[in-house]
Amino acid sequence: FAYGSLRQGEIHHAHLEGAVLVGLSRTPPAYHLVELLSYPALVPGGRLEVVGELYRVPRELLLRLDVLKEVPRLFDRGRIRLSDGSTAEAYLMTLDQVVGMRRLRTGDWKARFAPPPRVEMANPRGWRGYRR
Repeated sequence: FAYGSLRQGEIHHAHLEGAVLVGLSRTPPAYHLVELLSYPALVPGGRLEVVGELYRVPRELLLRLDVLKEVPRLFDRGRIRLSDGSTAEAYLMTLDQVVGMRRLRTGDWKARFAPPPRVEMANPRGWRGYRR
């Protein structure tokens, strides 16, 4: 499950050469997505539904990806649940590893630069302004 820098169009996508794209997928709302400079970390225990791409990866390539992701020093490769009930492997960090880092409001790494949604304030009485 590629959720960040390994996704299509991102900085490490070329490292997936030889993998087969299965399709887009997402997790249930049970994770944090945390920004670590130019790549994110997937952290269990949050409330975000994280968007990603699902790949079939040959064992030799998976071992090369482990080196890229510095497993087990930086990331751990672990099994996660997907929203359709299936499971996949993903690179994970713990909450302790991401203390002080920015947690994204969206579960889509590609949307990290999108402006926040505009919130309209409700005006139940139809006031046009404050008068004295």
